[in-house]
Amino acid sequence: MTAQLATGGQAETQGLKSEVVKVALRGVAGAMRGGGQKFVTMADGFLDKRAADVIRRDSVRIADAIDDVANIPDVATHQVRSEVYKRLSAIMDDGTANVIANAVEGVLWVLL
Repeated sequence: MTAQLATGGQAETQGLKSEVVKVALRGVAGAMRGGGQKFVTMADGFLDKRAADVIRRDSVRIADAIDDVANIPDVATHQVRSEVYKRLSAIMDDGTANVIANAVEGVLWVLL
């Protein structure tokens, strides 16, 4: 019985962490929408000029990709960078996708 309680408690904690990550990701996606300047400001130090320009130009599609990651059941913080990268690399060059994915992860850690 104790093992079940420990497992149940761990599952509950993991579910709570996943929900916190989802809320933070939705906040990041919201900051990305509308031209991306809000996100660029939040991610100061994580972005190079090229990535910032791509965000400003393509903020809605990037925000949609981040929302897709937020919709993954039981998403964990360690998955965020790779899942964001995977989605962004489909719509932009790999180097810029990597810089933006790292920035999303960095901002996420600041928010958490």
